[in-house]
Amino acid sequence: MQNKLMALVAIGLILVVGAGCMFSTSSTTIIGVVDNYGKPVEGAEVSFGPTLGEVKTATGKDGKFTLTANHGPITMLYLKVNKKGYAQREKIEFPGFAAPEEEIKVEMLETVSY
Repeated sequence: MQNKLMALVAIGLILVVGAGCMFSTSSTTIIGVVDNYGKPVEGAEVSFGPTLGEVKTATGKDGKFTLTANHGPITMLYLKVNKKGYAQREKIEFPGFAAPEEEIKVEMLETVSY
């Protein structure tokens, strides 16, 4: 009987701690630059964060941006850049707990329009 009670208390404790972690929030700040073959891309829209809860900004003349997103501790974060006439070369994503600490370089390629 006492073993069952101890097991129930342990399970309850695990559930409470787990729920606390699941609902806790973290924030991640990224700094980056958007370029096209070494030339800065001005005015590109940069979105960063989890799928629901992205934050946005535009790049400056130097192609640079800084964004801070709030998210859960194990949430996947996405970095997307859009500008008419350009396409982002690579998909950028990482879990919130493993965000890069160095400046992120986002390469854009000019698209051909007919």
